[in-house]
Amino acid sequence: MALSDDIADRFVERDLLVMRLESEHQRRALAAARELERDYLLALRRIDPTDVDRASAQRARVERLEAEVWKLSRAAFRKVDNENRAEYVVLAGLLARDTVDSVNDLSGTRLLTAALGAEGARRLIEGLTVQGHPIRSWWNGVARKVTDDVVAEVRKGLDEVPANLTKITRRVRGTEDRNYRNGVREGIGRDISTIIRTTTQTVSNDARMAVYEQNQDVIRGVQASNPLDSRTSDICRARAGMAWDIRTGEPFPGTSGSFPGPPPWHFGCRTVLIPILRPATELRRIRGGRGRTIRRRLERLERDRRATLDGRPAGDMTFGDWLRKRSEAQQREILGPGKYDLWKAGQIDMRQLIDQQGNPMTLAELRARFG
Repeated sequence: MALSDDIADRFVERDLLVMRLESEHQRRALAAARELERDYLLALRRIDPTDVDRASAQRARVERLEAEVWKLSRAAFRKVDNENRAEYVVLAGLLARDTVDSVNDLSGTRLLTAALGAEGARRLIEGLTVQGHPIRSWWNGVARKVTDDVVAEVRKGLDEVPANLTKITRRVRGTEDRNYRNGVREGIGRDISTIIRTTTQTVSNDARMAVYEQNQDVIRGVQASNPLDSRTSDICRARAGMAWDIRTGEPFPGTSGSFPGPPPWHFGCRTVLIPILRPATELRRIRGGRGRTIRRRLERLERDRRATLDGRPAGDMTFGDWLRKRSEAQQREILGPGKYDLWKAGQIDMRQLIDQQGNPMTLAELRARFG
């Protein structure tokens, strides 16, 4: 088994834990959305555009309501962003250190030496962009959508005859018979989840990529891996398993096209980049004091361990492949007892198997698990 396969295997384990932190972030953001709903319904009751008869007076109240909902929404999601951002700094440093430790552990010797450090992690998050835009702009977009949707429902309610506050509130909140899934808040839930998922993946890949770039003397390339994506997009399906030279971005044999930059390559993308270490023959040719140190370390490795340093990309792997290699105790912990039983009975699909929504983990718990 090549070292790259071992690294890919370890990264699946780590990324499942990160998905549980992502689930915790989604849980908190959706709770903030529920609190926001309470606040803008109170604002609607206080401002009540149905309490005046003239159309001009109604328009003035709707405009006042719009300004209030925008203020409330922007503050709510800015708080979500700030809380998550503070944890992303810790997550970036944690993943960078774990990447170094994991590769060194699996290779049997200390090859990677650089990680982000606290200051590097802070700078990475300060400059973080998601799909080409700052994170805050995405949260402002959610706040704008909440505001526009609330105002749109209020205006539709005012067009009804007779218009009354109870009906308008029902339009904004949704109805009990639909479990309030036809209200404004439910409509933004998917946006919230997508932003958090994509941001978490951006942090993960950027932190690891920083380690790869700092260790180009021992890392030959990077490879796209997405065993945790149950609904792989066309672009990720096409790039799965592809590998590129870390220095030049040129494709490995069997890969087409230059390196497209680190994932996520689209919203909701689960692709990660794993490192491909240089073969032992190349590692022995590294010059200077670091080269001498690496040569001494390689000589101390057992022959079988040294043979795994072959410079090859990892083979194909699905989440099912990965899960079947775990012990029963590990499978039960990863899936939870209910989901484990369904999986063994063949009654659960890949999307449900991977989903960690019901299994959140706090940052403190994640740090403890990473050791």
